[in-house]
Amino acid sequence: MNKRQKISLLIVGFTVAAVGGWVYEEICIYVLYHYLYNRGMLHLTLCPIYGFGGWGLYALLHKIKSVPLYFLLSTIIASVFEFACSSLLAFLIDYVLALVLKPLFELLSLSNASLLATAAARVVSSLCN
Repeated sequence: MNKRQKISLLIVGFTVAAVGGWVYEEICIYVLYHYLYNRGMLHLTLCPIYGFGGWGLYALLHKIKSVPLYFLLSTIIASVFEFACSSLLAFLIDYVLALVLKPLFELLSLSNASLLATAAARVVSSLCN
């Protein structure tokens, strides 16, 4: 296989994985919510993240010739990668919420409490006069 054929195969593989990912997401949305929603990118019927994932798995596992072993390893690698990314994002989002937004909410609640106290004092003073 020459270089041009390899590049063509990579492009076709990317496209097949991206369209397959789009079909997978459409089926999941339809099963869960009972309507179709275009999960593609730029109004296209593809999800490039699946294409890049396919390329990454191909780069890692291209020497394995056994289809069941290839499937098993790609499933394990993709699951571990997705779990690691979601755990990292959950940690970072929690960190941002705790570090940045918590003082902001405390400031807002204090200002709301002082506004409420001021309004209550005005109501009481107007009733007493």
